[in-house]
Amino acid sequence: TPHRDRLSVSWHVDASISRPRIAFRLRGPDGETIATEEHEVQPRDELIWLQVPVATTLQRRHFADFWLKDGEAIVDWASLAFTPMGECAIKDLALAKESIGADEPCRVKVVLSAPAGAATTLAAKAYDAHGRLVAEAAKALPSGTTETTIVLPTRHLIGNALHICCSLLAGKREVDRDWIWQPVALSYPRDEFSFLVWGGPGEEFIPYYVYRVLAAAGVDTINHGGGLMLARHGFWGVPGVRAGLHYAECKVTDHKRSPCFNDPAHRAAVRDRLLLAARDHARFAATAYTLGDDNVLAYEDVCWCDFCNADLRRYLQGIYGSLEALNAEWGTQYQSWEEVGPILLEEAVKQGREAQWADHRMHMETVWADFHGFARDVIREVDPTARVGSDAAGGTGSFGGYDWWKLSKVLGLWNVYPDPAQVEVMRSFHAPGAYTGIWYGGYLEQRFEAFERWAPWYSIFHQLSAAWWFQSFPQASEQCQELAVAPDLTLFVPFVTTSEEIAQIKAGPGKLLLGATRDHNGVAVLYSQASVHASTIDPTMGTAEAARRAWVEVLEDVGLQYDFIASEQVESGLLVRGGYRVLVLPACFALSEKEVAAIEAFVEAGGAVVADVR
Repeated sequence: TPHRDRLSVSWHVDASISRPRIAFRLRGPDGETIATEEHEVQPRDELIWLQVPVATTLQRRHFADFWLKDGEAIVDWASLAFTPMGECAIKDLALAKESIGADEPCRVKVVLSAPAGAATTLAAKAYDAHGRLVAEAAKALPSGTTETTIVLPTRHLIGNALHICCSLLAGKREVDRDWIWQPVALSYPRDEFSFLVWGGPGEEFIPYYVYRVLAAAGVDTINHGGGLMLARHGFWGVPGVRAGLHYAECKVTDHKRSPCFNDPAHRAAVRDRLLLAARDHARFAATAYTLGDDNVLAYEDVCWCDFCNADLRRYLQGIYGSLEALNAEWGTQYQSWEEVGPILLEEAVKQGREAQWADHRMHMETVWADFHGFARDVIREVDPTARVGSDAAGGTGSFGGYDWWKLSKVLGLWNVYPDPAQVEVMRSFHAPGAYTGIWYGGYLEQRFEAFERWAPWYSIFHQLSAAWWFQSFPQASEQCQELAVAPDLTLFVPFVTTSEEIAQIKAGPGKLLLGATRDHNGVAVLYSQASVHASTIDPTMGTAEAARRAWVEVLEDVGLQYDFIASEQVESGLLVRGGYRVLVLPACFALSEKEVAAIEAFVEAGGAVVADVR
């Protein structure tokens, strides 16, 4: 039972204990030891009341630990939490602003449980997530005060959260203390190389220890966990929001994908989840937002639902203008737009209607890209400068939805597995300031020192803005247990080696290289999504994807840099305007009339073309 200056504690001491003693320790709100005592008691088989003095006036939760001894041997123990009693305490703390800027003062409203007495002072200190004192303030409270606002002169902040500690003093005695976290809208510098780790340890007590170790290793961003959970450990977040894009969420029935990205009900549900994540993380200046990893539209012909078919017709009307033009291209005889729809690949080849199939595939790639744009726009309603995208493509052929050129116009976050061709496409196409990288780390084939040291430098030399390590802490079911942090909170050697390299990059070269322009050596490689579909229709000459990878190996083996350029860029005249001297056409089976005219103009201007098919 707590009183103003003591605890009344009842014990039942068995008479069989010959030399009973009770040891006591008082701990403060942060677990610090305030006082210790030890008392002898008489051995008797009845209830004993012990009066323990409480050497504190602080009206916050404290802890009392007791040990029952028989001589020096511990027989039993108990711990309890209690709050010392007092007349006036801090009842509530509230922030004047949900989030402040890096040079903006922090204002905290303080409500007292009772009118302040004479000689009452309110003091406040602001600490960053690393425990460094960044500001403090104090004000005398007139007798009778029940609420007030204290202003901390915070400025030049370098983190995204402040831990505010408010103390109530009667004279020089601290009678109460309370804490609150102040979010700071200060993002990780976009011109600095970042070190991201996939979270993993969950939301229980384990992250508190794992995150301390990761912070000491130089990690600055985590892509799992709540905004406050990460910010209080000094991290920025890349929150993940499931939006029905992951391959495990994709269900196909009768060529209809569920969920469908044109379904208003699905969009409404995703919108709610996106806004929830944005409201949590925007106040802590999230680094970016991901719609998940291993995402894929499908591995077969989709989507034939009513929503997508209606959208397909609008898409085709924008391309062809008239039903007559569409029929001429497709070899069909539709009498109305309502009849127009998709076709299976097998049927298209049999009937000579390959254009119909290819148009549907390119429409679904537009749907896939547009849905990413929809997600970005929703998040930006809360976080106006948010970077939104997805990490690790689940399939990049004709059915996966990935037209990287279309996606590049909406992706603010872009990550792939370490496929050299995809890396170069990402480097060539990503928007300025996008949060980019490759997944590496806890994969069995990468668990050797040379790779873990190479991967961060490979990333920065390809102007990717972050090293993305998978993952932080192993689960019991993991195939590979050697990830980053071991169960005893030591770091595994591969993670130590990659951390050493990233520290060197962050020391200066990272910012320099991210701001540099990579010399393309005058070589352009055409990224033709139409040719991806053409090679799916007729794979006898090889696929466009395989040809791209082969050309990447050839060019890099001879020491040449290059840029991927998209069909739309070729049509706009970039070959001549961009200073290219050689154009490589990897399995480019399908070129538009505008592309052909632009390539001919490029050759007439002195350029050379290298093609592997006719």
